[in-house]
Amino acid sequence: EGGIAVVMSVALGERPSLLQYALMATAVIGAMVVSLEPGRRTAAGAIPAVLSAIGFAAAWVSVGMSDLPSLTTVAVTRGTGFVIVFALVLFFAKQRVPPRTSIVPFLACGLLDALGYVTFGLATAVGSIAVASVAATQWTTAAAIIGITILRERLRPIQYAGIVVTLVSVSALVIAS
Repeated sequence: EGGIAVVMSVALGERPSLLQYALMATAVIGAMVVSLEPGRRTAAGAIPAVLSAIGFAAAWVSVGMSDLPSLTTVAVTRGTGFVIVFALVLFFAKQRVPPRTSIVPFLACGLLDALGYVTFGLATAVGSIAVASVAATQWTTAAAIIGITILRERLRPIQYAGIVVTLVSVSALVIAS
């Protein structure tokens, strides 16, 4: 989604430098390498994943392009998302109310999501949407680091290399911006 957001922001008029393009491309490739699951050869779920990436990229670019304050933009986007998801849950879900044990984690996820959007909005207020999008959308790298440190997962050497490439690229991108 970071790469898609770059394409969208450039189509809307942003002009990153050649160095920024190279670092953004390297960061996206690094994140893709982190997400490789050796031994798996399936495209199951690819279409919904691509549609999701396009949707997230459009949301990131919309937040960055908004003339409203970051908090207002987050309130509108998260509020709209809540209404849509709530309506879908009421319409499709067999269990209408989540179990009590799930409420605190659900609220924590919502709070972290809103915090992510606020900080992204702040990043785009002072810098490039393309750069902020690539830096903010390194989910695979963050998930891999959490898996390694908290869940004690073992990755393949190529995935560790992807983490290093992504972290170095994003760090250099921040310095170059």
